[in-house]
Amino acid sequence: MQPVTAEPLERLFEGVPVQIRGNPESIVSSIATDSRHVRPGALFFALPGARADGHDFAAAAAAAGAAGIVAQREVHVPEGTPVVIVPDTLVALSKVAARFYEDPSRHLVMVGVTGTNGKTTTTFFIEAIARVAGQQFGVIGTLGARLGAQPIERLENTTPFAHDLQRILAEFRNAGGRGAVLEVSSHALQLHRVDDVAFDV
Repeated sequence: MQPVTAEPLERLFEGVPVQIRGNPESIVSSIATDSRHVRPGALFFALPGARADGHDFAAAAAAAGAAGIVAQREVHVPEGTPVVIVPDTLVALSKVAARFYEDPSRHLVMVGVTGTNGKTTTTFFIEAIARVAGQQFGVIGTLGARLGAQPIERLENTTPFAHDLQRILAEFRNAGGRGAVLEVSSHALQLHRVDDVAFDV
């Protein structure tokens, strides 16, 4: 379940080098990187990908009711649709998602596990140690996201995109979790998915 949040577009980009065209007070109620998942009020990030470029779907996102489009270059959208031009949409996604969900990692003990092999096993060991110590930790990784024995959701990636990661951390925080253990793939580091996660270990 996504935490209920709504923020003006302009506030989400405070301190981020951007050009905002259109209404800076447009209200954002969710974040999306897939135009098929855009609902009215969503802020759509046009991410470059290996198979498809999100910039090509900006008009579809606008038609679905996006509160704004975040892009690295010019996009063709209906007049009146707010467009935010940033140097790098992946970097901006991380910063905006952390702000949108009120920096949940700063309210949790955050443990990141990286490396070629053994990430999943190690996260489970750490979560088990925390549980024996009476601390409820969430786990995010290859086998999905869960808080204690409660599954949160299945994941397509070992380390989710920044907006999904920050949303899940916010769910852990809102449910009273003490911390989170996160599998951090090298791919995730390269794609800025954990740029704005405040790791303790």
